[in-house]
Amino acid sequence: MSLEIINGLIIIYSCHKHKDTRMKKFKLSKNEYNGYKVFYVIGNPKINNDYIFIDNLLMLKCEDSYIHLLKKVVLSMDILTRKYDIREGIIRCGDDLMFDEKRLKDFIKMVDKPRYIGRVWDLRKTYNFIPGNSMPNTFMYDYYKIHTEDFKNKLHGLSNYNLDDIKKMSSVPKCAYCVGIIYFVSIDSVKVLIDHMKSIEYNIFKKDIDTNCYTIEDIGVGYILNKNNIEPTHYHLYAEDNNTFKHYPLCFGIHTNYLK
Repeated sequence: MSLEIINGLIIIYSCHKHKDTRMKKFKLSKNEYNGYKVFYVIGNPKINNDYIFIDNLLMLKCEDSYIHLLKKVVLSMDILTRKYDIREGIIRCGDDLMFDEKRLKDFIKMVDKPRYIGRVWDLRKTYNFIPGNSMPNTFMYDYYKIHTEDFKNKLHGLSNYNLDDIKKMSSVPKCAYCVGIIYFVSIDSVKVLIDHMKSIEYNIFKKDIDTNCYTIEDIGVGYILNKNNIEPTHYHLYAEDNNTFKHYPLCFGIHTNYLK
């Protein structure tokens, strides 16, 4: 049976904690934009099936935690690329974005999109004074210091972990990546991500030569793509405020940090 052909996907990643707040407050007005279908994704390791579709909500059989976000992102890409024949790629979005839907459509219409697009941060250049291929990064440790309740949440799969365990994972590979509020990956880049994550059995705690683990999603994506000679192209796809938004015509979202 042939798959439905579409131009791409807009995938908005959330969790049970925010499905009745962020997901509702910033929900897009349409379920499709110029051949890009919209899906919302949350995780639930307790469901019986590998995944469940409820209209355009995709519930995955995976941990719903922040630290497992890379697993959630790539699993959803795997499922949706087996459901649709995608011609262009995927726009990955956070759940606390206020969208400008006209600008979103303008971006979708852009022809010959590079393979990996977003607001680029190149750790290789910024931290070239640090020897080796990895560097300290306490982002996830700092998050869990504030959100210790997440360790007890049965949907998060972290009951066997504590802050000391997270602290031991506080290093990341030096790579060039697109900051995870919004980025675009072409369909061939998506396949690279899926193949790599399958090769490590979606184990975000796996230690590779260049990385202590895959616990920060956007850096993990950059690391995997860089390893496969895919470099990011800098486009200001989101802004932190209205003034910045006005200065970048390719911006189509404002990052609100609502209920951070």
